[in-house]
Amino acid sequence: MRTLLYLLLMFVVFLPEVEAKTYSCRDSKGQLHVTDNLQTLPEECRGKAQVIQPGEAPDSLNVVPQIDQPKGSGAEFQQNVREADRAVQQKREKVDEYLRRAEKMAEEYRNAEQEKRQATRRWSYSSRDIIRQADERLEQVRQGKKQLLIELRGQKIPPEKEKKIRADLDVIVDR
Repeated sequence: MRTLLYLLLMFVVFLPEVEAKTYSCRDSKGQLHVTDNLQTLPEECRGKAQVIQPGEAPDSLNVVPQIDQPKGSGAEFQQNVREADRAVQQKREKVDEYLRRAEKMAEEYRNAEQEKRQATRRWSYSSRDIIRQADERLEQVRQGKKQLLIELRGQKIPPEKEKKIRADLDVIVDR
C-alpha cells in the first residue's frame, strides 16, 4: 500500500507541466486573429503567428468575438425583422382592444344596473320602459362577455393583462 502511495506522490510531483499556447496574427486586411490552434489561423498567418505570453494582450487590443451574421440577404433579414415587429405590435393592439372592450362592458353593466335600481325605487309610469331597456342592455352585455371569453380562449395574453380583463368581466353577473 505504501509503495502505491509513493508512486502516486511521485507521479503528481513529476508530472510535466501542461500549458496551452495562444497565438496571434494580423492578416493582410489588418484583422487580428487569436487562437490556441495554429490550424484555425488563415494560411497567410501560419508562418508569422506570435505566441502570446500569459497576461499579455495580443497587439494591445481587446478580443471581441465575431457575431454570426443572419442567413439570407440583409434586405430579407430587415424585412423579416419588420414583419416580426408588426406582428408583435398587432398582438399588443389586440390585447389592448380586449382590455378596452372588457372595461366598456363592465361600465355599461354598472350603468344599466344603476338605472334599473333607480327606476325601481322611484316607481312611475315610465319605470317599466326604463327597466325593460336596462334588462335588454344587461343581456347584451352578458352576450358580449360570453363572446369576449370565447375570443380569449385561444390567445396568449400576458398574465397581468388577462387578470385585469377577467376582473372587469367578473363585474358582469351571469344569469
